Amino acid sequence: MNSNRSLEWNYVFNSIKDPVILIGPNGIIKNCNTAFLKLVDKSETQVFGYDCSKIVHGKTSRVKNCPFFRSKKSKKRESFTFKKKGKWFNVDVDPVLDDGNKILGFVHIMSDITEHMKADISLQESEEKFRTLAENINVGIYRNTVGTKGKFIEANPAIVRMFGFKNKKEFLAYNVSELYLHPKERNKFNKEMLKKGFVKNEELQLKKADGTTFLGSISAEAIKDKNGNVKFYDGIIEDITERKKAETTLLESENNLRTLFRAMTDIVIEIDYDGRYINIAPTSPKLLYKPYADIIGKKLHEIFPKQKADMFLESYRKCLKENKTITIEYSLIINNKTIWVEGRITPKTKNSVLLIAHDMTERKHATVALQESEKRFKYLFDQSPVSIWEEDFSKVHKYLNSLKKKGIENFKEYFENHLDEVKKCSEMVHVLDINEMTIKLFNAKNKKELITNLNTIFTKESLASFIEQLIAIIKNETRFKGECINRTIDGKLINVSLEFNVVPGYEKDYSRVLISLIDITEKKKAEEDLRNDRERLKMLNKIIQHDISNDFIVIQSAINIFRRSSDVGMIDEIEKRVVKSLKTIDSYRKYESFIDSNQDLDEIEIAELFEDLIVEFTSIKFNIEGKCKVFADEALSSIFTNLIINSIKHGNASQIDIKISSHENMCKIMFMDNGMGIPDKIKFKIFQEGFFYGKSGNTGIGLHIVKKTVERYGGYIYAEDNKPKGTVFVISLRQAL
Repeated sequence: MNSNRSLEWNYVFNSIKDPVILIGPNGIIKNCNTAFLKLVDKSETQVFGYDCSKIVHGKTSRVKNCPFFRSKKSKKRESFTFKKKGKWFNVDVDPVLDDGNKILGFVHIMSDITEHMKADISLQESEEKFRTLAENINVGIYRNTVGTKGKFIEANPAIVRMFGFKNKKEFLAYNVSELYLHPKERNKFNKEMLKKGFVKNEELQLKKADGTTFLGSISAEAIKDKNGNVKFYDGIIEDITERKKAETTLLESENNLRTLFRAMTDIVIEIDYDGRYINIAPTSPKLLYKPYADIIGKKLHEIFPKQKADMFLESYRKCLKENKTITIEYSLIINNKTIWVEGRITPKTKNSVLLIAHDMTERKHATVALQESEKRFKYLFDQSPVSIWEEDFSKVHKYLNSLKKKGIENFKEYFENHLDEVKKCSEMVHVLDINEMTIKLFNAKNKKELITNLNTIFTKESLASFIEQLIAIIKNETRFKGECINRTIDGKLINVSLEFNVVPGYEKDYSRVLISLIDITEKKKAEEDLRNDRERLKMLNKIIQHDISNDFIVIQSAINIFRRSSDVGMIDEIEKRVVKSLKTIDSYRKYESFIDSNQDLDEIEIAELFEDLIVEFTSIKFNIEGKCKVFADEALSSIFTNLIINSIKHGNASQIDIKISSHENMCKIMFMDNGMGIPDKIKFKIFQEGFFYGKSGNTGIGLHIVKKTVERYGGYIYAEDNKPKGTVFVISLRQAL
């Protein structure tokens, strides 16, 4: 290249706004542009002749993952991303090779990617929120014992899949050396680990369960005990078979590059204020919209459609006007393929700019895929037919660990006796997000109304379930299922089925937990109704058996008397008891229909009911005082019939006084007889099922039925002494106002 041409490209070199340095084979800086001097805030004499690690990174030793050393080894482009002075840079190091493939030096270009990093980080944080609902890490992670006959101790699902095993148990059964294509390489690997304590990106030929091979990149560290003895190896494995193939292909292509510009994959174009192509560096023709000969010397509007040409020209003129580098993104259709390009436009002269165009198609596709993934998972979250809460339990987790250290063992008992601690834990839970179904379930207008009223929906009835969740966290469980009762914004109690799941990757601190709720209110009501109906039918069966049994005993006695004395009056008694039994059966049918139809209780006037009942008991004197209506059904008549029979049969009573009064929405019935009374020692037993006392006692089923039926009406019954003698049954039932 002649001196004038050298001066021209030296001028171009210094006009590039991105920092560029030329490095010798030994890492010493040979040259740099003004942008690099400005970045490191040094003069040429402070830079030229110094090691690049010291100038770029401020270190005298090799920087981890430095692209210079990697490029020196691979003889191809190596890249690296790092942060300096608050900005993010992408560093591309390209080797300059002679015809004998010997390294002459390196080109070190630093591209400012701060804005893209900010955008990518923002997208990654947003996508991470929803991506982990369905994905786990796809890099193999393992732990195995030391030695040539080492065994796997632990493995994640990705490594099990990578080696083609059905499950983790099957994988752990193999010796480590069995998964090497050449088992002797395990010996070499083991020696290196024991000597250095680690390996990084070690490439080995590995073997799957079915015998097929793949290339794995292994990084591992030797874990030692307190005495310095190696206990086991922790490492990661990545299948790099396809990547290696791609790298090999790329290396073959890059071996043809011999000069500075030919080492670059970006295209460099000089364009003047009018949009005319002045010069094009011979770098990457694949990014040229048309061949070199069809572009050089022509204007933008002669090459591109008007809209695209206008956009380019406006950007170039803005760069010249503001005298600073600007970045644009655009797409081109080249060879029937859409190529996305990132262009950095830098002022060169007062009348021209340099466009450095970089192919960002893959990154663009990744960004678009990231955005689509975010939308997809966001849609699934919001449109789920189940109420979903995303919550942060990290403060709760930390607090529970502090309670553990205090020596608390029985947390269930501790929380039940310290409800203030339960409330404290509930206030530590931070709600990150809720979906639309949650708003609907709790009858809220929007998310804000629901989240600001959590103390309304989480009531005392929710405490038991929350205590179970806390205990699950204490046990390091990541899943929990249960039921609880919540309250909607408008005050309605709802039963919900609750499922608690820690998002994979957050098991250590519980900072992301998904809680799903399903409304089971109607299900619980149906179950309760079914239980009540069964209890009613069970009680009704006891009533009918007891009442008819009593009638049959009387009938049998009357038959025996008739056989002995031919007393025709016994026929009347038998007929009367048969009619009564038929009435009881008929009442049973009506009551069964009442249960089946799920009707409400009727209003019954107590005094009128007694008037109808006492006509059957001509041997007893009755006095009835007061009136009151109660809520009951057909079984109420059986209650009082049982009491009358008990007074006659077991108490030998000749008179029964009934006093009816109302008090605080309850109807009080005093059933007082003048019989033998009930001994104090059995007063508390007479309502028990199966209890009987004395010669005249039976199984006690009558008073047990009375008590259960009264309680079903929402009332109560107890017995006390009458004065001067006899028994008083006090019955309280809900009054019909």
